[in-house]
Amino acid sequence: MQRLPALPAHMALLLMCFDAPDIRSRAAAHLGLPELPALFGLALTPYARKSPADVCRLIDFGARHPRFRQLLATVLVRYELHVYDNYNPGVNWFFQAFAGFALARGGGLLDFLVAEPELLPVLHRMKTQSVCDDHGNDLPSLHRTLVLNLAWSDDPSLADWRAVPATMPHRTRLAASHRKTEGVIASAAFRALARDRVTAEAP
Repeated sequence: MQRLPALPAHMALLLMCFDAPDIRSRAAAHLGLPELPALFGLALTPYARKSPADVCRLIDFGARHPRFRQLLATVLVRYELHVYDNYNPGVNWFFQAFAGFALARGGGLLDFLVAEPELLPVLHRMKTQSVCDDHGNDLPSLHRTLVLNLAWSDDPSLADWRAVPATMPHRTRLAASHRKTEGVIASAAFRALARDRVTAEAP
């Protein structure tokens, strides 16, 4: 913690991985984001247990803090906190300090990137080339991040992704997650976020 000023900026965010309130609070203070520890914990909550308002809190925070989005994307690309593999998890959640990442919960960090999913190469590819490779256990969180972004920005390609094509890998498991995403999109909290975006972008 004492060496943080001399380390790359994203290292403070990497320390948020530790399920230790003191470490998270000090790292967040270093970043100038005192509300981050509570939101980081919320992000790691299983998607099925998040309310639409919870998801929108994470989207809104990411949208209001572009530097945070960039640092988070750096951490995700380098350390794969959002990646879940049955045999080789990106974060070894068998260690107690990283237990919050168990069972693909790290994918919840992508909610912070709904405003700018292109920061992750895989999401950039999905959005710009309409390509969805088989990402296994990560696909539901990647898909919902893109769908929420397209809905939030009123993108015309939303309908194509919203349909969850029959050729989509892991379609059955993904469909359950997508039903939750549809509930988020239909919520008053999400509609308010979309209105705020339009207002902010108005000339």
